[in-house]
Amino acid sequence: MRKLTAVFIIFLVTKTASAQNQSNNGTISGGYESFSEWYQNDPKTGVIFDPSQARFRSNNYFKVDYLLNHFKAGVQYEAYLPAPLLGYSPKLQGTSISGIPVGNNGIATYYGNFTIDQLDITAGYFYEQFGNGLIFRTWEDRQLGANNAIKGLRVKIKPTEELSITALSGYQRVGFGTSNGQMNGINSELNVGDLLNSSDLGIRLGGSYVSRYLSDAITSTINAYSGRLNGDYAGFNFGTEYVIKDPDFSYRDDKQNDHRNTGSAILATLGYSQRGFAISAQYRRLQNMGFYSDPAHSVATNLFNDQVLNYLPSLTKQHDHNVASLYRYGAQAKVIDNPAIQTPIFGENGGQVDMFFNLPKGSFLGGEFGTKVALNYAVWYNLGGTIDPDTRDYKITEEFGDKLFQDASVEVKKKWNEKWSSVFSYINTFYNTAALGSPTGQAHVPGIGKINADMLIVEATHKWYGAKASRVILEHLDTADDLKNWGSMTLEHNFNSHYSMYALDLYNYGNPDADQRIHYYNVGASYSQGPTRFTVSYGRQRGGLFCSGGVCRIIQPNTGLNFTLSTTF
Repeated sequence: MRKLTAVFIIFLVTKTASAQNQSNNGTISGGYESFSEWYQNDPKTGVIFDPSQARFRSNNYFKVDYLLNHFKAGVQYEAYLPAPLLGYSPKLQGTSISGIPVGNNGIATYYGNFTIDQLDITAGYFYEQFGNGLIFRTWEDRQLGANNAIKGLRVKIKPTEELSITALSGYQRVGFGTSNGQMNGINSELNVGDLLNSSDLGIRLGGSYVSRYLSDAITSTINAYSGRLNGDYAGFNFGTEYVIKDPDFSYRDDKQNDHRNTGSAILATLGYSQRGFAISAQYRRLQNMGFYSDPAHSVATNLFNDQVLNYLPSLTKQHDHNVASLYRYGAQAKVIDNPAIQTPIFGENGGQVDMFFNLPKGSFLGGEFGTKVALNYAVWYNLGGTIDPDTRDYKITEEFGDKLFQDASVEVKKKWNEKWSSVFSYINTFYNTAALGSPTGQAHVPGIGKINADMLIVEATHKWYGAKASRVILEHLDTADDLKNWGSMTLEHNFNSHYSMYALDLYNYGNPDADQRIHYYNVGASYSQGPTRFTVSYGRQRGGLFCSGGVCRIIQPNTGLNFTLSTTF
């Protein structure tokens, strides 16, 4: 705990220094974020802690940036004490003692950056994205426990106003260390519209190259290439990107033999928008596009999003309601031949369409304040394939194999008067457990391979005065499959701009096993003052897929008291 106390002392000292710094001496900024939980034994969910295990765990992130003229530098200190939260990568831990996880802390990332005119140089850890991220993207998401920054050198130049080039080289962050594999990349962007002095037509061309190198003679160098075209004209926008990757590890068979296959990705988007109306469509095909700085991750389930070089979010509507999060879809970029599921995965092929429009004020359906409508339809298929029983190699036999997932939803937002507003949502979901496994954190009913579910969600918000407001959310999931019906209710109340509280319950009342009809409850409160926010809550967390920005990880069921603190300066 002394190390954790030191983090708070450093934070207070830096905050004081930032308040006293003079503009001619540069500017200090930063932030502190902490996630802590005191875990409890819960016989209802079957979670019982060993007496020697740490029941209180805390993840802490302290970041400081310094800016002076053309120079910028920063450092991020992380402390996982006395141990990381459940569900976070074991690489964030210290050396286990007798198999028991222990904490770790230290400087996790740092960087120095110099920018002048058309030149931008960064040394240390940095984040970058090429195109749509299909070939390369590094990012940090603390709720997911993901941080795949590159430690090395990055140089950006703009030879002309229309052309920009980025070159980089380094090793990817893994816990408090770096990967064995070295990655190198170069990206270029050309704004053809500016080159042609066109103010109406925007055309942008891009190309990228990324390589992963390992000294291991078996893996050697894996190259990936991408080309893309994006544009916009008179309310229309479009984009396309194609990626090809050298034969890379695709999966490991039941005899522990590693198999290699070429990787590829296609992404196409088309959209149109005007005042009060917008529509967009996305199509994507992925085959063996799991791209890792350590190829061992491409032949095993990557539970913690470690050493991922590219960004492949699920292209579905990101629902944030309780029942809507039960059957989530994650992008299928790898070959998965798992005896625990019935249908091997060979990739994915599909897309989604979004439409938004307003019913005008004063119309029959729009009413006095107008009405907002959002529609979404997403469908994803497995690439049809076969695995040779002798060699265990696979080949693609059809573009659209078994349906993996389908989601159709309509959302209507309605303001009734100055005090009352509401949101009505209907969602129909199809989920293929035979291929994707159970996403709910509970064993699905044997023999159930496909799930069809209907969800109805109603929200009502009442504004009292100032920032005081109350909201109630009622949700229901109806299905004759899997774990049957679920119900949920959420109550929220904001007392003012500083204090708020909530209570929610998600209940699997239709579970065929009466002992598994569990209430997943949570109650909490928060306090905000300027850039500082503190929350406390107690409840039971359902296990399964947890997603942020379309990227998912598996979380364990848990029950406990949670604390979060965040601030910036």
